[in-house]
Amino acid sequence: MGITADGMPPTLAAARKRAAAVDTLHARVTPQSAKYVKATIEYFSSLAGPKEITVPPATALVRHMIGDADADAFDLARSTWDAVVPTAVHGFFTGSRAGGLPTPSATMTRLAIQMVHRAMNDGKEIELTMPLHLYGHR
Repeated sequence: MGITADGMPPTLAAARKRAAAVDTLHARVTPQSAKYVKATIEYFSSLAGPKEITVPPATALVRHMIGDADADAFDLARSTWDAVVPTAVHGFFTGSRAGGLPTPSATMTRLAIQMVHRAMNDGKEIELTMPLHLYGHR
């Protein structure tokens, strides 16, 4: 992992203390990072529909994923969607485990790929393929 044996913390408590020190220095919210987070949510939300409709549930999903403390640090707005999203996410994962639905990981990967494809093509559908022979496949 790039750390010599001498540099490894001797105990779990020491490792956690070092991780907290690194987080204090490098994992803090700045006005610029908060601006980027909001812009990213707005941009990807706009690919799904009008921002007035899509940004609040997308923001609630991000709040749910990163937790209230970090979401508040990024100044992400609270909305009534904050009460709905956790239940919807839980239902999605529960339904996926019950069978018949794609796994959450496969679904999220597919959605992420579609969003990137649309972002690369001004919001329109695009199909990008990679020649498999480049990876040793025939």
